[in-house]
Amino acid sequence: MQVTETLNSVSLEPLDTGHTAALWHCISEHKLHLQQWIDWVGHCRSESDVAAYIQQTQDEAYRQEGLTMVVRFGASLSGIVSLQHWNRDLNIAELGFWIAASEQGKGLMQQAIRQLLSFGFKELRLQKIEAACAATNTRALRLLQYIGFSVEGVLRRAILSKGLLTDKVLLGLLKEEYR
Repeated sequence: MQVTETLNSVSLEPLDTGHTAALWHCISEHKLHLQQWIDWVGHCRSESDVAAYIQQTQDEAYRQEGLTMVVRFGASLSGIVSLQHWNRDLNIAELGFWIAASEQGKGLMQQAIRQLLSFGFKELRLQKIEAACAATNTRALRLLQYIGFSVEGVLRRAILSKGLLTDKVLLGLLKEEYR
C-alpha cells in the first residue's frame, strides 16, 4: 500500500524507518503542545520509542489495518495523518492527526486531511471515516467540522486532556458527504 501525494507544497508519504530521526526531532521539539492531546507522546522519551511506534504503524499497514503518513511542508516534517482501526466488514476507518505547534494556522493539516480522505474514499473504498477528539480541542473540532465531519455523539469524561478527564467528541464523515 503506497501513496505519495503533493498539493500546494504539502506532501504525504508513508511513515517508515527513514523518518525516525526527523519524527523524534518534531515530537521532542513540540512535546508540550502535543501531549495535551495525544497521550502516547508523554511516554515517548527517545528515538528508540519513535522507532517502535514506526514499526507498529508498519505492521498495521502490512496487515491492512491502518495507514500512517508523514505530513511535509516543503522539506520539513510537520506532522502525522493516519487512517486507523479499519473495519473491513463495514468499510470504516478512524482518522488521526497532529501537527507541530509552529505549523498551526497555515491550512497545512486541512490539506493533508483532505488528501488522505480522498485516498480513503476512492482507493480504499471506505464508506465512512470517523474521528474523535477532546471537547477542549476546539481547533481540531473546528477543522473537522469545516472539512465536513458531523458530530455524532459525546462520551462524557471519556478522555484525558491536559491531565484531566474531559468529554470525547465523536465525529463522522460519509463518502457521499465528502466534498
